[in-house]
Amino acid sequence: MIETIDNALQLFVTGLCTMTAAYGAARYHRKEWTLAALFSGVFFMGILYWFLYIIFYSHSPVYSGIPYVSWWASYIFLSLLLVEVKGKEGKLGLRRFWPVFLFTGAMCLYYMQYGAYVNNSITAVLMGILICGSLEGVLKQPARSGGRLVCIFTLGFCLLEYCLWTASCVWDGVTLTGPYFWCDLLLTADLLLIIFAVRKAVADELH
Repeated sequence: MIETIDNALQLFVTGLCTMTAAYGAARYHRKEWTLAALFSGVFFMGILYWFLYIIFYSHSPVYSGIPYVSWWASYIFLSLLLVEVKGKEGKLGLRRFWPVFLFTGAMCLYYMQYGAYVNNSITAVLMGILICGSLEGVLKQPARSGGRLVCIFTLGFCLLEYCLWTASCVWDGVTLTGPYFWCDLLLTADLLLIIFAVRKAVADELH
């Protein structure tokens, strides 16, 4: 029951984020809003599959690659969004922050104990790119700028994803007292904050 409520809440929030970003893209014709809409939209599709699976089968999918395709696509769109909010000289900082891949690689090996080798490998690469891009933006973007906020909340998104995955390996089930539920709740809030940060980034550019 708690997992169903958790996923329903995240489904609602990501749907709201998608509609907000799509409206911004239609109104302002900005790439930032378009990429934010694509990020939220495909992330929403992954959660929708997960939610419906729980509704119909009363348990989470086991090693299903279908929702991961959506989430991988969302990571790619979020990486492109990071480049866009950094301006013409936007970079992902892959060379500068290459040690990040040591972390994502190590976590990948840990998660492989539970199977899904291909899924974990692809996720490790995409997460490494996202974290590098976030760190590059946090260090180089002006303080209090919308672009810097997007990078900060993206970094938070990555760290919360790792907290979620680790919690799912260590603790069984989703309960109100378990760390998985609270990490997922924070992730849901962070998804909303990314959209607010994009709004500020676009406002900064327009003014």
